[in-house]
Amino acid sequence: MDREERLQALNKIEGQLSQYLAADKKNWIQTYLLMSEVQDKELYIVNYRSYTKWVNHLADSLSIHVSTLWARLKAGKNYAEYASRAREQGRIVPQIEEIDVSPDSLNLCAKVAGKNAVEMDKLVDQVVAGDLTRENLRQAAKARKAAGEFVAKSRFDCVQAKDRTEMEEKITAADIILALQSSSWLFSQSTDNPIWEKVITDPRESVKKTYIKEKYRVFEEFAIDPGTSRHSRRLDALIAENISVPPHTDNQVNLIGVEIKVDVNDLKNDCKMQEYTDFVDQFYLAVPDEEDIVNAALSIKLDTWGLIIVSKDGQIKVLQTADKLPAIMRDKTLNSLVLKLL
Repeated sequence: MDREERLQALNKIEGQLSQYLAADKKNWIQTYLLMSEVQDKELYIVNYRSYTKWVNHLADSLSIHVSTLWARLKAGKNYAEYASRAREQGRIVPQIEEIDVSPDSLNLCAKVAGKNAVEMDKLVDQVVAGDLTRENLRQAAKARKAAGEFVAKSRFDCVQAKDRTEMEEKITAADIILALQSSSWLFSQSTDNPIWEKVITDPRESVKKTYIKEKYRVFEEFAIDPGTSRHSRRLDALIAENISVPPHTDNQVNLIGVEIKVDVNDLKNDCKMQEYTDFVDQFYLAVPDEEDIVNAALSIKLDTWGLIIVSKDGQIKVLQTADKLPAIMRDKTLNSLVLKLL
């Protein structure tokens, strides 16, 4: 398939996805099938550096939560693997187009079963037959989590002793949070220079904001509610500042969301970042100054997102400056911020 054929196929599928999602948001199976076609045939490569970047763009252009798209794709793949095992065992199971099961139920089956394929198949059998409800699965998943091994409350909390030596050699999320405490990075001008050299210029040198006291504050793990889960999601960092606001603009605050990634796999498998962009004026990815994770970030992020990198000595640089976003849920962020400060 040449470039023109790929482009035509991709445009056709994007149009179909738009119709399905607009007409019936519960029609998840057709969404899965179309997304799989784009992935399997690598149709996305005509316009995007990665499949993840295409999914982020699709969610952004259709105004749908990106986690919804990933959840449907994951559910479809879970059922496809189940059906494949059934065929190998000589069992007949319904085609995916024939089932009446929610994507949440299939993904909960996978969460409960873990890596146990036999348990997974039993659970899906029961779900398809209508013998197991989504609430049953939620309770089972909750019980499994409660009985599980130590899980850190956050990426900024302590790590197990056996991991500390390795962690000390690498930049951690806590290191990046510490680097963000300084507002100096706001004045770094982005450049396409592969060496990532920056010329620091301070806009305050040319125009002084008279009578306006400059403010800059970082809030770790700031809770927001995009409405796609039963619990709030958390921005790794929310920065509220008025330093970068245009001069003579009184009583304005700029809300910057920062998602921190220190591991390539974590970065590539994140299924929710795009949802944060509705809540902030600008959105940045923050990663260590390491070639593999910087390249991974560039391959998945949307053009409107910024990218900042942090070196081992705590220096923070702007590789790409974030655009101003529509921030349709900005008021919710402001309300949460006010309540936090009361």
